[in-house]
Amino acid sequence: MSQVYSVSVLVGSLRKESINRKVARALAELAPASLKLGIVEIGELALYNEDIDTDPPAAYKAFRDKVRASDAVLFVTPSTTARCPGCSRTPSTSARARMGRACSARSRGR
Repeated sequence: MSQVYSVSVLVGSLRKESINRKVARALAELAPASLKLGIVEIGELALYNEDIDTDPPAAYKAFRDKVRASDAVLFVTPSTTARCPGCSRTPSTSARARMGRACSARSRGR
């Protein structure tokens, strides 16, 4: 049996019926058996604040644990004048903070 890779999917729109969420769901359904795509919700994350990194809220811890456990991260986000919207920046910043080294070291080891 081949290895199954876990992919955390971050949807950059908070709306329940956004086109980005629909695309993310379709990608999960169409993914080959070797990929397990799962949406990691970002709606509970507060704006990133480095001051709380030493003792982050439960939402940050849960988010980071899910991302850390995955083999890859896929962003499905709307383009806002060729830039990511603000709600997409918070998860990417909070994921990189404190765990950036672990993520990059892990990917180099594969």
